[in-house]
Amino acid sequence: MTAVVRQAVVADVSSIAEICSTAYRDAYRELLPPGYIDRSVVAFYDEERVSRDVAAAPPEWFGYQVVEEGGRVLGAAGGGMTGLRAGELSLIYLASAERGRGLGTRLLERVTALVRAARCGCRSSWATSAASGSTGPAASSRWRRYAPPCPASTTTSSACGCAACSAGPTACDVTARTAAEVPRLPGQSTFAAPLPR
Repeated sequence: MTAVVRQAVVADVSSIAEICSTAYRDAYRELLPPGYIDRSVVAFYDEERVSRDVAAAPPEWFGYQVVEEGGRVLGAAGGGMTGLRAGELSLIYLASAERGRGLGTRLLERVTALVRAARCGCRSSWATSAASGSTGPAASSRWRRYAPPCPASTTTSSACGCAACSAGPTACDVTARTAAEVPRLPGQSTFAAPLPR
């Protein structure tokens, strides 16, 4: 079967809430106190909150994006614009059994494409990536650049020569930062997640 990335719908709420809650707990188990994790999960990933956030409220929030395969939601992501030329990846989580298949990359590309559509010329994504081991992220983070393939090109290059790619370093950035660094917009949750290497 082929995984499909799409805009989330109300029927996805339970799956999104479960995946995000579980992945958040796994990611921060060794970094944050249990009470803080519990409060964060209730505040951002309970079904009531997720159901309010499923729909898009552009440009600040493009709604949840999901990757599904065989009718099962395997992961979720979301983001929006933080300014005229800047967008943000606010969250990206996968079911633990589905990691390592490129599904997170596909979700990241989807949010990046939404940012590009909202502000033509966006080329780069920036995300805080915790140094990850088999037991979860380490306490230190580093910035990693992700340049998705150009949507105007059939090549795999992120710089095919189209107007968007030719914008070069002056193009807008899609950013993701740690939860402490990112101001929360109404209806928006934030976190840092590992990106593909």
